[in-house]
Amino acid sequence: MASDEFKFLANRTGILKKRFFPPLNPTAQYTTAQEDSMRALRMLFHAEVEHYLEKMSKKLAADLEREVNGLNNSSSVKQWAIKSAKEALVAGNSNNGIKDSDIKQMFSPLGFTDADFENINPSFLSTMKTFGKRRGDVAHQSVMNVTYSITRQTDEKMIDEIMQFLRLFDKLLEKRRLYGFFNI
Repeated sequence: MASDEFKFLANRTGILKKRFFPPLNPTAQYTTAQEDSMRALRMLFHAEVEHYLEKMSKKLAADLEREVNGLNNSSSVKQWAIKSAKEALVAGNSNNGIKDSDIKQMFSPLGFTDADFENINPSFLSTMKTFGKRRGDVAHQSVMNVTYSITRQTDEKMIDEIMQFLRLFDKLLEKRRLYGFFNI
């Protein structure tokens, strides 16, 4: 079952797509106003995904701390867990993106490995990196200096792909939350 956070993200993504995507143009030719709407969608979708990832990282860090709460303070497992949870919280609180490096920084301290991300989909992290770069192009470049094209076809495909990857990632997160860090 999906987390409440993922359900919110999926619902919000649907709203944003309806609000900001222009009608599909088979020739992929869009007006400047339509392109601006798609740029706005990129920015807003990025913000929603970033918030989701940060929130889930913080929830997992809290879960980890709770899971080891009853252990002896000198336990090496407890010491590792507290250190890891703090690292994840710092990463989540200071996060500034959804690229692969941002995701790893938030979730690696919580025991997520490259293999975990590969198991979701081999292109999961590279797709997140590409979308993060595309969002950066919108955020940090004037339309006068644009060197990229923006179409509904391309952006909708990428947003849908990211949502599929995040749905699988959410299942992995929920499994970790349900079964704990040491019973997986």
